[in-house]
Amino acid sequence: MKQEYDFSKAVRGKFFREGAELQLPIESPRYLRRIEDDVQSWKSTDPQGRSGIGQSPLDRGD
Repeated sequence: MKQEYDFSKAVRGKFFREGAELQLPIESPRYLRRIEDDVQSWKSTDPQGRSGIGQSPLDRGD
C-alpha cells in the first residue's frame, strides 16, 4: 500500500447509484446454532480454555 495517494483527479460520487440496495447474506439460525454447539463442545473438552494458545506462563500458572 502506498504511503500517500493522489485524489486530485478523483470524481466525487463516481460509483453512487440512487436507490441502490445492499443485500448482505444472512446466516441461517441452524448454521449459527451449529457454531455455538461446536464452541460449547470445544470448551468442555479443553480444560485450559484455549489449549494454552496465547496465554502467558502467569496465566497458565507455570
